[in-house]
Amino acid sequence: MRFIVSSAALIAALKKIGKTETNPVIPVLENYLFRLTGEELTICVSDLSNTFVTTAFVDNIGKKDFSFCVECRMLWDLLIHIEEQPLVIEANENNVTILGDEFKVDVSGDSYLDFPKIKDVERDHYTIELSESEFFDIVSGTLPFTSYDELRPAMCGLYVKAERRNLTFVATDGHRLVKCTTLADKIGEKYSSVDGQQIDQEVQSEFAFIIARKTLKKLMATLSRKSNRTIRIKVEKYTPLMSIEVLSGDFAETKLIARLVDEKFPDYQAAIPEDTILSIRWQVDRKRALTAFRRAKLFANRATHQVALHLYPEYVKVSSEDLDFSYQYDEKIKSKVLGTDQVPMLPFKIGFNSRFLIEIMSNIKVNDIEMACSAPNRAAIVRGIGESGEKFMYLIMPVMLGFNH
Repeated sequence: MRFIVSSAALIAALKKIGKTETNPVIPVLENYLFRLTGEELTICVSDLSNTFVTTAFVDNIGKKDFSFCVECRMLWDLLIHIEEQPLVIEANENNVTILGDEFKVDVSGDSYLDFPKIKDVERDHYTIELSESEFFDIVSGTLPFTSYDELRPAMCGLYVKAERRNLTFVATDGHRLVKCTTLADKIGEKYSSVDGQQIDQEVQSEFAFIIARKTLKKLMATLSRKSNRTIRIKVEKYTPLMSIEVLSGDFAETKLIARLVDEKFPDYQAAIPEDTILSIRWQVDRKRALTAFRRAKLFANRATHQVALHLYPEYVKVSSEDLDFSYQYDEKIKSKVLGTDQVPMLPFKIGFNSRFLIEIMSNIKVNDIEMACSAPNRAAIVRGIGESGEKFMYLIMPVMLGFNH
């Protein structure tokens, strides 16, 4: 059982799916699974929860279909230390031989029969399609706000809600929240009729699911903001299973099959205040505010990272203090404060965790931002100003200040 493949084509395929994890749950997961069907070579890598699949086209000189496993680290080390050349690969159930122009490698490996069975989305499912660049921007802007608390698994992922062509993405860790809204290129559903026929149609009802943070981190390593490819997401209706395909035209270059987070997401809408009660609003230059928050953080308490914002009619004063080191910091930022008619006395003071403020400001891509709140002890809303900035909405909870400065 032999086939010929270019070393460049092989390493290009492996880059699309990445390497195996160190110390996997079962030893066979240290391997790539190769499946040869005709001239098409399918390569899989898995950690049980997430399985990446890609394909490459080869010359099947043995004219037989077969499967085998190859140890990941060994194969990568070999490919990066050889020049581009055709490789002849011979394999049986437990042994693989790789022949190059001037070398030969014999390795023994695990049986492909020990590799976990890969369950793909095949039954009734929903389908979402959007551009790779749009998906990349959304995930990169929301993923940092997911929780790392394993006791709250629903918050350790990205919540996705689809209704007609409208998509809503939400991530939160309990201290801050980000919500992104956009339009999908296509949202549909596929199901089996009573007579067994497969029916494709536009989605008739809303649906929601949670993608694990680990799944998204693996996927983002293979995506690009500048690509013109398409992302197709399939979600099974009755089991927590999904697949994400990266399409070039109609051809799936890469597929990620993953388990969804089978938990109920918190009622995030109850935490977002209505615009009508956000009586205090102020607008600042994002870069100017970001640098001010970074400087204030240097002199804030190292345990709480607290900074205070004092609102005046024409500027915002950013202050921080660390009594342990006798640090005190003040900086003024030119600002436009709105809603002053509903604030009987300025200045208005509110406190935040500077680390959270800096992360929010770093994620916003537009120049000007607006912050809004109703009281010093109520959640504040942060948005970018302009059409491109309104897609993301950030919520941050205030903190009770430990200083009067």
